[in-house]
Amino acid sequence: MIRRDADILRLDLRAPQGRMRDLSLQDVEAVRLVLRGGSPIDWHRLNFQTLSDVDDLLRANLLDPDDPRDIARLEYLHREAIRFLRRNFAFRFPVELEEPEDVRHLFLYASEQGRFNRVQILSCVVLKTIHTINHLEARELLHASAVPESELLQLVEHQVVSRARALIDDGLPIVHFYGSRKTRDSMVSKLISKKAARASDILDKLRFRIVVETQNDVVPVLAYLMRHAFPWNQVTAGESTNNLVNFRRFLEESEPLREYVPALQLDVGIEDEENAEATNEFSGSSFKMINFIIDVPVRLDHILARSGDPWVLQSGSICYLGCEFQVVDQETAYLNEQGENSHAKYKVRQAERVSDRLMWGLLRERRRRGDTRAPRSLRIARKPRAVSKLDRAHGQSLPAAPVPVRRKPRPPRPELPVTLQVSVPPPPREPVAIDPVDYVSEEDSLMQASPIGRE
Repeated sequence: MIRRDADILRLDLRAPQGRMRDLSLQDVEAVRLVLRGGSPIDWHRLNFQTLSDVDDLLRANLLDPDDPRDIARLEYLHREAIRFLRRNFAFRFPVELEEPEDVRHLFLYASEQGRFNRVQILSCVVLKTIHTINHLEARELLHASAVPESELLQLVEHQVVSRARALIDDGLPIVHFYGSRKTRDSMVSKLISKKAARASDILDKLRFRIVVETQNDVVPVLAYLMRHAFPWNQVTAGESTNNLVNFRRFLEESEPLREYVPALQLDVGIEDEENAEATNEFSGSSFKMINFIIDVPVRLDHILARSGDPWVLQSGSICYLGCEFQVVDQETAYLNEQGENSHAKYKVRQAERVSDRLMWGLLRERRRRGDTRAPRSLRIARKPRAVSKLDRAHGQSLPAAPVPVRRKPRPPRPELPVTLQVSVPPPPREPVAIDPVDYVSEEDSLMQASPIGRE
């Protein structure tokens, strides 16, 4: 793979040092959420066993359970969620949810098993509302703090690289880990190539690729990443692509994981019914990759402390930035750079779409119907025929190069669209009423005028 040195944020070529630990049901659900591009708002149950599991999720969201300020922030979000639900839906909450001894207990209440457990159901309702309010306030905080995007990208860059370095030190079977920023030209090409695209829709300005040793390592590495590095609850719904791992087959081929199949929130075959084979339209037909977008949390304590605004300080100090992550095994990564799957061919296909849309626009429909002749305004003059070697041998010289003539730009000549000239017939004449007594025909008038007629 050809990469420029300026695009590489980190590159590690060490051999894998070990294998992963056993996966829990919560790990399997988190990985499935990433692969499907689902939303935690649609979940109806969590699968945490201990407070330690809950703390792992909080730390992945940059909330330190040992920091009183972060716990106070979590309690504030809990109160706001309760107020919202009471104000808009008239919920009545049990005391376990309204005044919990520890706000982290809500995650354990939401993980309880039972046919119908009111506390468990309402715990999920409260946690979903907390997640939404936190995401909304983090976005407002980002706009209120006015942090330049370049500085924010730099912060996320350093954070992801430091976490990746820690993951590799933990012995994960990661062969390569590198990242790059999307160039300005790439962003312009992406916006032009898609019909409905806005600058705010570009979620992959910062991209990271993780290459593991074998395909069997993909799911364990994803599970470890979602537990210790990047929060699974911040996965952007509808932005995931997976044509590398068959989730159902992976569970059925593993005896320990096979026991989790009946406990999954969705039927294990739902991925087969969905369009799991959808890939980027410019990628090769055999290109395989796991691709997803995560809102990576980043702390702005050192920036917000300079502002001194109490409202900003009350809204927390964590905002989010969307980053693209690609996970693939090293054999597939090699095949993805061969033939039609190569990145160069990908760029060529994208450039053709951009050029076609810029040049033709809606006129592409004419070309599809068989009218390949360009309109007169888009026709390009042919180049002069070059003199062949045979003509040059017979004494024919090359045509003289035309002297460029600098002319002034002509004024625009906009023309109105051609309209059809329809001739309108004149209105019919109204009939004139004639008195039969006064009416004299032309023949009678001649007879009266002639002497014979008078006789």
